[in-house]
Amino acid sequence: MGTLLRNPTLVARYLPGGRLDPSFGRDGRVSLDMLPRREDCCPPLSIAVEPDGKMVIAFADMVARLDADGSLDPTFGHGGEVQIEQADGFTEELEGVTVTPRGKTVVAGEDSSDFGLFRLLQHGQPDPTFGHDGRVRTDFFGGCDRPTAMAVDRRGFIVLAGVGDAQPCDSLGRATFEMARYRPDGHLDVRFGRGGRLIEHRGNMYGGGGLMDVAFGPPGETVVLRGVRVLRFHADGGRDVAFGRRGSVKLPVPTIKKPQVFDALAVDGEGRTVVAGATCFCGAGNPSSFEVFRFLPSGLVDPTFGVGGRARTSFGGTAVPWDVAVDPEGRAVVVGGTNWTLGAFAVARYRG
Repeated sequence: MGTLLRNPTLVARYLPGGRLDPSFGRDGRVSLDMLPRREDCCPPLSIAVEPDGKMVIAFADMVARLDADGSLDPTFGHGGEVQIEQADGFTEELEGVTVTPRGKTVVAGEDSSDFGLFRLLQHGQPDPTFGHDGRVRTDFFGGCDRPTAMAVDRRGFIVLAGVGDAQPCDSLGRATFEMARYRPDGHLDVRFGRGGRLIEHRGNMYGGGGLMDVAFGPPGETVVLRGVRVLRFHADGGRDVAFGRRGSVKLPVPTIKKPQVFDALAVDGEGRTVVAGATCFCGAGNPSSFEVFRFLPSGLVDPTFGVGGRARTSFGGTAVPWDVAVDPEGRAVVVGGTNWTLGAFAVARYRG
């Protein structure tokens, strides 16, 4: 759902060469403590960059926008902020934010125990052309449906992926994988799954903290990271059997000795899938490294990437990726945190 931010007070911007951008904030950094409602809120959860360089940041119950120089954008909402009230249906914290090709802001979260989307116009008002007064709700079971990942394609189609069950959200345990696909106007894409919804794989799916990611792949395809598996679906919601084994690829990592933390996924312009994570007992004093894999469109490991399709980057301590993106030159850029208790940023870029 965009770049995750685990440092509770800081946004940083880097130049292509890896140095902090001195034209952004103060020496390339912006403190989020400047936000008027910051004290009443929470750490930032997700960030998206608009085509003009502005940044949209989602918190638990609000969205803020920064100008390209790092200052609050006074043309957005009230002094650069838009509050997402419980009256708007979002009774739980927002899960992420993205920006459509036309520059509209889309936020996702749990809306009264359903998948929820809210789209804002350029100045922060609800978009009346999206769903009902800018808001869309999607129910699967009549119980709890909780989105954990979102993607938008070049045409403005949106995919939400998450978990759900017929039970209330406070008792969600053995959950089901759920995915919904929306047209640019917010209506479900009825060509996808059953009436725009897809449900599969009953089991212990509930990860809560973002243990799932989704991206648009080759035209019409949707790629999902679920635990240590990558899945690819056709535009109609059926598994793409040409990808891996019956539409599924398992990451080549150990599954017993160390827990896996893989929750970042991207697809490049050639249809190759990049997955970032860590294999570790992640916490203070426990070493870990960035682990990055790249798969060919067929689902086979890409032998031209790293060593046998795998790249490992150490920062001298604990390092855990939060998100991955692919730049216009096909290079994977992974951002995360290192030196666990210090909350420092870690960024690595890999050749295409």
